[in-house]
Amino acid sequence: LFRASNKFSKQNSLLTRNGTTAIWLLLMALGLKQKKIIVPSNICFVVNSAIILSNNFVHFIDIDDNYSLDPNKLKKLENEDIGAIIYPHMYGNIGNIEEIVSLAKKNNWIIIEDVCQALGSSKDGKYAGSFSDYAITSFGIGKIIDMGIGGVLSTNSDRIYYEAIKINNRLQFYDKKLDIASRDFSMRYDSLVNNVDDKRFLHKAGEPLIRAFKDI
Repeated sequence: LFRASNKFSKQNSLLTRNGTTAIWLLLMALGLKQKKIIVPSNICFVVNSAIILSNNFVHFIDIDDNYSLDPNKLKKLENEDIGAIIYPHMYGNIGNIEEIVSLAKKNNWIIIEDVCQALGSSKDGKYAGSFSDYAITSFGIGKIIDMGIGGVLSTNSDRIYYEAIKINNRLQFYDKKLDIASRDFSMRYDSLVNNVDDKRFLHKAGEPLIRAFKDI
């Protein structure tokens, strides 16, 4: 798994329980609070949960033809209160990550590459996850490497790496109680997915789902 994360060209990699925990740990280690975290409107629910549980705000931006963040929409953003950008390489596409990184540098925005759906994808010899200072991936169900569990947080920053380890070490070990909570979350999540077309149901499902996710 560490060999897979070496494609991110990072000095430090931390194994986590899943990719979402890697995002949460990174946001916490970065010390971001009450900030807007930019994500594409086409994003997995649990990414938003990690942002909310890190005491930050989800800020949606429309997508482009690569199904991830549209650089033209980013250009129109006001710089105020933006903490970071999470850029998922969707469906194996590298996308416009180079333009996104260029915009981020001009505005002093942090870029986090989400490589959950594109592990091993490359462009001009550079792999997804190697275009910025931070990358995360998942080895969960349906991912490129499907272990059913596990993730990686990768960074070149020793300070952020050791801070993430410190926070991670305070988390509870997986036990029977957490297993029950995990099953409860999965049941709620499956219910949301199965009722995604019922607009009356969706607005009631989000908050309980995030509360259930916090327990795991």
